[in-house]
Amino acid sequence: MSAASTSAGSASPSVAAAGVDASSPYSQLEARFLQYVPRSADGLDALAQLRAMASSPPGGLVLLLGGDQCTGKSTLSNNLARTLQGNTFSAGQLFRQKAKDMGITSAELSRRALKDPAIDVGIEFSLCQLILRGNADGHPLVIEGRQPVVMENFLRARFGRGAAVRLRLTCSVREQAMRFIEREAGPEVLAFAQKALPASLPSLRAALPFLPAEHKSNPGLARLSVMFADNDQRDEDDRARYVALYGDHKILDYRNPALYDAVIDTTHNQSKDTFRQSMEVVHRLCPKVHTQSKL
Repeated sequence: MSAASTSAGSASPSVAAAGVDASSPYSQLEARFLQYVPRSADGLDALAQLRAMASSPPGGLVLLLGGDQCTGKSTLSNNLARTLQGNTFSAGQLFRQKAKDMGITSAELSRRALKDPAIDVGIEFSLCQLILRGNADGHPLVIEGRQPVVMENFLRARFGRGAAVRLRLTCSVREQAMRFIEREAGPEVLAFAQKALPASLPSLRAALPFLPAEHKSNPGLARLSVMFADNDQRDEDDRARYVALYGDHKILDYRNPALYDAVIDTTHNQSKDTFRQSMEVVHRLCPKVHTQSKL
């Protein structure tokens, strides 16, 4: 999703708007939708549009997959979609499509979103619509991203409709750093890091002092310092943005395990282990689901 900014919430919406329950933890989110999402062609406001969609049959099984970078989301998303004969969708695609529709780059849209909350609120409203709509062809849809589960829990609480399965992948910060290092700097630096990094790390940035200082011979190693800092900062910025836009409540925090049907720690997993654990959850919640093959 887009870059964050505490300035996004500088003008707090009124929760006294028609149809908004001021006692609900989602009241500010609902008010934002009413404030920034245009009415439909037939005059329905944002909440009425979602209510109408929620009253229609879903297009197919919807699975949500959340987690931070390098926890195994993309691999699992593809494996689930292939096995369930469905397809995948990244929440970031909505942001990129918005930029394309406006004829600007994603970077430029990110800059505009810092000053215009309507951009992010509109994208997250589109995410709600996607969750309710599912796949038009009726096949399963695996939606990957951090905010989908927050929007799904809102839809479930407000309209009684949500996704069939909600999974979150986690791993230790040290393992996350190792996966970044392997991907960006290669096996030689990975072998060095396996010996040099402490058993636990408070953040990705904390790994940098333990890595080799020679950047010229390994461009990937040079990129890591930027990537680690950017990743940590994005987490902080996103959290600040969500609080500014929608309020500070644990039900709006994508890291809250209570939002998910299962949380899978991939620290010591191979991809096949994560897939097997995930499919156990899918079969438990959707015992009639049809699968094409096994990994």
